[in-house]
Amino acid sequence: MGKKKKAKISFKEFNDLFNVIEEGLNEDTLEDYPCCLNCDNCVYIGEGDSICDVDEPILILSDWEPTDSYFCCNGCDWVSKD
Repeated sequence: MGKKKKAKISFKEFNDLFNVIEEGLNEDTLEDYPCCLNCDNCVYIGEGDSICDVDEPILILSDWEPTDSYFCCNGCDWVSKD
């Protein structure tokens, strides 16, 4: 069995991120939080849907809404788009 990956953000930061999403994201808040929306592994596939392509494609956004798989890596596979 492989080693468990440690999350790059805390549970509090994760909850804060979802509060930010509910309030609305802008460029300033996206820079402050590692999330699917600013991760290089997030690939837009059309009609408001995005996948995470780290291993096998996982639907993370459906019709612009986060799915249950959103941020499924807890930041362990997050890569800056910059």
